[in-house]
Amino acid sequence: MGTSSTYLIDTRRSEQPSSNYFGPSSTFSFLSLVRNIISRTGSPLLSKEFSHELSNRSKVDSLRPKEATGHLQNIISNYSTIAFHVPPRREADILIANYWTWVHTIYPVLHRPTFDSRYQALWQGSTSSQVTLDDVLFHCRLNVVFALGANFRSEIDPSDRRSMSELFFSRSEHLLKMELLDFANLEMVQGLVLIAQYLQSTDKPNYCWSIAGLAIRMAQAIGLHLEPPDGVIAGRKIDQIDSEVRKRVWTSCILLDRVLAMTYGRPLMMPPHVTKQTLHLPSPIDDEYLTRYPKAPGKQPENSPSLMACYSNTLVLQEILGEILASFYQGDQMVSSSQSGPKSHPEVSNSTLVSRLKAGDFQDLFRLEGKLSSWYDGLPAFLKVSQEDSSVNDVVQSSAILVPPKVIFARQANALRTRWLHVRLFLFRPALLAVLDQDQRSFASTPNLHGGPGASLLRQKMLNTLADLCIQAAEDSVNLIHENSSSEMSALAAWWYNVFCGYTLYRGSSP
Repeated sequence: MGTSSTYLIDTRRSEQPSSNYFGPSSTFSFLSLVRNIISRTGSPLLSKEFSHELSNRSKVDSLRPKEATGHLQNIISNYSTIAFHVPPRREADILIANYWTWVHTIYPVLHRPTFDSRYQALWQGSTSSQVTLDDVLFHCRLNVVFALGANFRSEIDPSDRRSMSELFFSRSEHLLKMELLDFANLEMVQGLVLIAQYLQSTDKPNYCWSIAGLAIRMAQAIGLHLEPPDGVIAGRKIDQIDSEVRKRVWTSCILLDRVLAMTYGRPLMMPPHVTKQTLHLPSPIDDEYLTRYPKAPGKQPENSPSLMACYSNTLVLQEILGEILASFYQGDQMVSSSQSGPKSHPEVSNSTLVSRLKAGDFQDLFRLEGKLSSWYDGLPAFLKVSQEDSSVNDVVQSSAILVPPKVIFARQANALRTRWLHVRLFLFRPALLAVLDQDQRSFASTPNLHGGPGASLLRQKMLNTLADLCIQAAEDSVNLIHENSSSEMSALAAWWYNVFCGYTLYRGSSP
């Protein structure tokens, strides 16, 4: 499999070193190999003219970082002071506490102690008057955190809550200018992932889809999809925190790709056969136990379940979803790509899979259903819904405080079961469409090429069973949401996800 790759130290970037990734087919990688050969062997076979050209190219490259640094400062100098405005301390603390409590425990893109340290520094004043790229990217992420946290301000009117959230989000948009994309780093990818997460709760599907795609491309550009060789990036050994955050951000990109492809019915950017090689799950270790070099890597205390376990299991589930999309749905998009306008009939959008099921091809469906069942059976007990913890509304007094771990684990368990039921519904939905097909008489009388006419009846009974499983998944999802709906946010995932599931159930079970 041997492929080579190049990590380039890019001194144009802000105060901290970053890296770009250039694969083996790139011109930069080729020239780097040539230079290494020359410096190692001093090969006389290379002409003096060519060696001189490489030397001149190196001198030119050494000047570019200074030019780029000046360009970056010109961009940053155009920001107004209002772009870095933050709300009063009390309100800001409530918003960020909401984020850590209700969002971070489901989508842990950030490392809390690192982000909190930077957040606390806001209130202590700064001795530097010069704005840096680090400042811009921190405030971009901070405003999205505020926007996401505002969605959970249950004590204020929903319309005011939305206005507050939109205000913070617009500030983050203003901060992340297109001109900054050439200065890609990990923090910028984090900002894009957070923006895409926020946009999932809006009526802007194309915006959300495009930002997620940009996050994926930028993550690849800085090599997040690769394990750093010898644990070194840009000449610096990365520590446990760096390694875990890289995994979180890259897997968040994969998660967005899966969820949005399913939600919008669009092609996967990273099919399962691609991500299988680059999916490195984050360790089930909570933020406060991760360490910086030269300390030894931290561990999760024994008998202390990790809040990160939910996210790791979510990633495994979404890989199964990726297989379902690639096996059953992607071909239909290719077939129908030449058709203009949105499809009005679900039978059309799932025609390939429906045809396979009608022909008795259940092999992939059975295989994937087995994976889904094994996934749920393999969840740890604290991430499974139980009767005792199915409703935890009385435990939560205020969304402005950190709630007990029991509440968080119950909410994570509900979120995982909701997702699992939704993926099951998604898997069985084509069988329901086949059963609801208006041309059942024609289907029942279709000649069977593999056996007697009784085999067609067997296929019909199998389809009916699968359709029943689809309806059962829908009913279980509705019951789970209903049982935990007395509180707006305590025991359920984000409201927009529940609405999306409800709409999917309605459309999926309607003729």
